[in-house]
Amino acid sequence: MRRVLRPGGRALFLEHGLSRDPKVARWQSRLNPLWRAVAVGCNLIRPVAASFRAAGFALTELEEYYLPGTPKPLGYFSRGVAHAVQGGPASGGGP
Repeated sequence: MRRVLRPGGRALFLEHGLSRDPKVARWQSRLNPLWRAVAVGCNLIRPVAASFRAAGFALTELEEYYLPGTPKPLGYFSRGVAHAVQGGPASGGGP
């Protein structure tokens, strides 16, 4: 994503993700293979914030929550704003 984001640009995201609650996370791990098949590749066990940071983004906004009225293993979401960090992975910059 960094290579298509213009300099100074931001990435807005809303993603299913891995819950911080270990009991919910265990259920997400159990359900993920079926969920990926049913939901066209959607991944319940992706650690969204950590994935953005590992890819060289700084998160300027982050909200993690359960979508009301949805079973917790299927309804944990991360919403936020990420900005590319200069010199981060895939930026073409130095260390």
